[in-house]
Amino acid sequence: MRERASLTRLIRNDTNVLALAARLPQLDRVTLGLIWYPGDNKVTDADNIAPTLKAAIDGLRDAHVLVDDNGRHVLTTWQRVVARRDDPFKSNRPRVLLVVHDATGDNPLQHYPPAHTGSLVSGSFGPGCDGG
Repeated sequence: MRERASLTRLIRNDTNVLALAARLPQLDRVTLGLIWYPGDNKVTDADNIAPTLKAAIDGLRDAHVLVDDNGRHVLTTWQRVVARRDDPFKSNRPRVLLVVHDATGDNPLQHYPPAHTGSLVSGSFGPGCDGG
């Protein structure tokens, strides 16, 4: 547990330092992604790196790049793992890439009609249901 907390602090601090060094401006709305290059060809679940993304988001807040990390300011997050065979640099060295997209002008609900008044979710999902 102590090792995990130490790693979380390290990721948060490194993200803060790198964001300040890059002189990233404060952004009102963003979409954020994390691409992990593990340096090998093991099949890895992308959800396993979600805690790394959370620590990086906190580092962006510390650097005042993000106003807040709630859903009003962070519209979307995503994670991806890229195996060495798909790595454009073919590196054996593990690394991460944090993708920050300024979504200030984006409509956070652009996939819904502007005057939407009905249910946002309808239908059936899962095995044995009409939807799948």
